[in-house]
Amino acid sequence: MRSNALANVEVSQRDALARWAKANPSLVRLIAVMCLSLVVGAVTVPFLLACRSVFVEFRESSYVSLPVGAGDTSTILQLQSLLRSQDVATCGLSAPNLRVYRRILLQWVSSRTDMLIAVNPRYSNATFGIQSVKAEQSLLCFNSTDAMNRQRYLSVTATYYDFVSSRNVTRVLDGVDAICFQHHVDVLDGVWPCSGDGVRLPRHLNQHSEL
Repeated sequence: MRSNALANVEVSQRDALARWAKANPSLVRLIAVMCLSLVVGAVTVPFLLACRSVFVEFRESSYVSLPVGAGDTSTILQLQSLLRSQDVATCGLSAPNLRVYRRILLQWVSSRTDMLIAVNPRYSNATFGIQSVKAEQSLLCFNSTDAMNRQRYLSVTATYYDFVSSRNVTRVLDGVDAICFQHHVDVLDGVWPCSGDGVRLPRHLNQHSEL
């Protein structure tokens, strides 16, 4: 008899819930949407966090204290090995490629005969002309035209601490060498490489270049 009584209570509760739902259809829909949102959020958030770990996080890189310490030296050696293993289309790499946010840049110059190892690099315009670079694209860009309207100087005066000679260096870079240097200094400044208008993430800062 007790089990029958419990069954009757459950039936009564279901009937009462059904009557309430029928009387409040809008509220039922709202509750259903909220529950669905919670389920989607529970699945989406871990997915987005996993995706975030795959992509390089672009942010302004920190200046390196001189003389170069052991940690930064290790970063340079890793970049050097990685750059030498890349194909001819890769003109250079910078520390953020290793998810290390330090102002370190390695670049081939003079048609891959010389590797420039620059610490705390910056540049200024060395000519009056500005060229629209049509070939600057990135595999990170969803739309390959995004990076094609970036204005680049034909020639730049590069200033940096040379890791090999352990001294400050000022030199003029021309053509492809100048374009590559500007691109990687932008990355060190936290500039999204796919943006033709120089959008910076997460802060709109460009204290280290004059383009």
